[in-house]
Amino acid sequence: MVDAVFAPLFRYFDIIDQTVSKLMFEDLTRVSALRAALAARESVKAAVSEDYAERFRHHLRQQSAILAG
Repeated sequence: MVDAVFAPLFRYFDIIDQTVSKLMFEDLTRVSALRAALAARESVKAAVSEDYAERFRHHLRQQSAILAG
């Protein structure tokens, strides 16, 4: 269950701003290892379409989200 919750959250961090994501997790080696392990899982990769990142960014822009940058 934990993987099912955290995998999408970690994906959001990478989509929104990889620079901030890298800084946020750089000293959290165990969390970074978990992020990498989850991202490598076929089930996590297959959970979204190839254009997911762009569709997510588009959604943020449509909602006038602060994170849309």
